[in-house]
Amino acid sequence: MNKDNPFLNPPPNPFEGNIALEKLKQEKQIEFERLCFEIFIMLKDGKILADLVRERFILPSHFVPTDPNASTLAIWWDGFRTAMRGLTIENGMRHQARINQGGQR
Repeated sequence: MNKDNPFLNPPPNPFEGNIALEKLKQEKQIEFERLCFEIFIMLKDGKILADLVRERFILPSHFVPTDPNASTLAIWWDGFRTAMRGLTIENGMRHQARINQGGQR
């Protein structure tokens, strides 16, 4: 806790300790990961789409380093790439790992 400036402290989580809500959030996350797995890893068209997203949005740089706003653009594009990578690759791989470990499908 920051005693000097309370505005720098994160707000308290009103849902902390609510087991039913945590279970619901976990179930929704598992469902989301399952859908990403089925679409981007299992389906032929989904694999093609994931490859296109990688080629167009994840791999290339979308700004010139000499741009006056390069620092802001770098942060923005890094967040965008992370979101695309999570959607097309990481969520599906987490679900596949859960299946391989005998977890919920």
